[in-house]
Order: sequence, then C-alpha cells, then structure tokens
Amino acid sequence: MQGSQPEHDVRVLGMCPLYGLDDNLTGYYVLFLRDGEPNGYLLISFLHVGTPVVDLAFDGLGIFDDTQDVQMYTNTERVRYLGPDEFYVKNLSTNGTYISLFDNQVITETEAIQIYNKSYRLDGYNIGWNNRI
Repeated sequence: MQGSQPEHDVRVLGMCPLYGLDDNLTGYYVLFLRDGEPNGYLLISFLHVGTPVVDLAFDGLGIFDDTQDVQMYTNTERVRYLGPDEFYVKNLSTNGTYISLFDNQVITETEAIQIYNKSYRLDGYNIGWNNRI
C-alpha cells in the first residue's frame, strides 16, 4: 500500500472476520495503520448481492475502541455482523444475549434473530424466499 501514499507507511492492522448467528461468514472488517497509528477501516459484507464494500473511512478504528479490541476480536471472540450498523458479541455474563459494539446495548437472541432476518430481507433477491421469521 505504500505505492498509493509513498510518503507514508500504510499497513493492515488486522482483518476481523464477521459471522452471522448461524456461524456463517457474513463479511470482514479490515483495519489500517498509517505511520503506526490507526487510520481507517473497510467493511466488506457478504449479506447482499451487489457491491461488497459497504463502509470505509480514512481515520479511526470504527466499531473498535482501541487496537487491543481489534486483537481480541480478531483472535478470540466472534463478532456477529447482522446487518447495517449491527455488530454484536455474545454476552459472556448472561447466556442467550448479545452486546452491541456500537453502544453496549444488550439484546436477546430473539431480537438478534429478527435483526439478522430483516437484513437478509433488504436484499431484493431474498424477498419472499426467506421464511425464517
């Protein structure tokens, strides 16, 4: 990536795989460093037919608070990507619930299923074909 910005050292900090509730891969969250500092992210989604790049920024870490979070979620805890702006991890203190990476809101498994199913229904190819609700 130095070719695009030869005066800066731009590197990939990490690639966090994203999963649905069924443990299928739903995308990747790619994070970048520029001159040793967090400097952007790219969200690649497999939830819909069409352009897989659904979000990107040239600063910060997006859904992650710091680089330690990036390492933790990349190597241990699965991040559940259920649809637009819907990133969750399992709540280890309360079985059957999930915690939002955006605002720490706790949702039930039933609510998570509804969000996940709704995101699939946004895709025109799946409307009427998905009977999971």
